[in-house]
Amino acid sequence: MTQYHAIGLLYQMRAHDRMALVKMVQQFSSGNVKNPAAVVMLVRLAAKLADEDPGLRKPMYTLLDGWLRHKAEMVNFEAAKAICELRDVTDAEVAPAIHGEITNHFSFIIESNTNDSKISLATLFDLASCGC
Repeated sequence: MTQYHAIGLLYQMRAHDRMALVKMVQQFSSGNVKNPAAVVMLVRLAAKLADEDPGLRKPMYTLLDGWLRHKAEMVNFEAAKAICELRDVTDAEVAPAIHGEITNHFSFIIESNTNDSKISLATLFDLASCGC
């Protein structure tokens, strides 16, 4: 949990310097961060940077695509959600996110408890209704 708080503190310190944020996200995305909650924060930062700056869209999309194959399911879900919510996302960009998310949700529906099944069904419904 300390990695989550450390990344949050670094973000607060560098919030006004876009290049420092890009460097921070790229530096920590190389596998140094083990805490899934901290990786989720990095996913959200990468998505924010990709949305705000068209020049950073390609490198941040590459990071998001890599996080789709992370070992923690919460990171997979967040990366897929971030890719689907990007502005002007193409079908080719969103296809891996949808495939991975649908596969993960179906496994939750089949194998998990009632609450996880309900959440997975609601997420799949949202995904289908948003037109991703």
